[in-house]
Amino acid sequence: MSVPIFFKQCFQLGYVTPDLDRAVALYGEKFGVTDFLIFSSADMNPDAPDPIRVGLAWTGDIMIELIEPGPDHPLYACAMPPQGEFGIQLHHLGYLVHDEAGWRDALASLEVQGSPVVSTTELPDRLQLVYADARPLLGHHLEIIWLKPGGAAFFDGVPRN
Repeated sequence: MSVPIFFKQCFQLGYVTPDLDRAVALYGEKFGVTDFLIFSSADMNPDAPDPIRVGLAWTGDIMIELIEPGPDHPLYACAMPPQGEFGIQLHHLGYLVHDEAGWRDALASLEVQGSPVVSTTELPDRLQLVYADARPLLGHHLEIIWLKPGGAAFFDGVPRN
């Protein structure tokens, strides 16, 4: 087996927080990351069952993703700080694939590792993504993204700090 994508193509650190505005302010104050693209998942997918607010910012070659889900969101609740407390907790590492072969290889790697896919999303002409639960193995989720042309244009619009 070749070295999987998880050790070669990490581009994103995904965090959850109960207060996106406060988390963005903290990133500016503590780390100098001041420019974020803020949006709601409902803006991209009006049919999303559990909309979330998201802040994205590039810092060099790494994208910071700050996610404000509802307190009981099925995918993100596992990393949320205790109810009523503020915090920023690592939820996932994100990995990019660039073509269908890379996508198939990444999904096969998840199966070999025993990291079950727990969420899938497809936004035509933008992206396909899966979240896999690698907490027993690595302590966090994995997000695999196959970026299509519309998604690449979206990522190009994320501010660079």
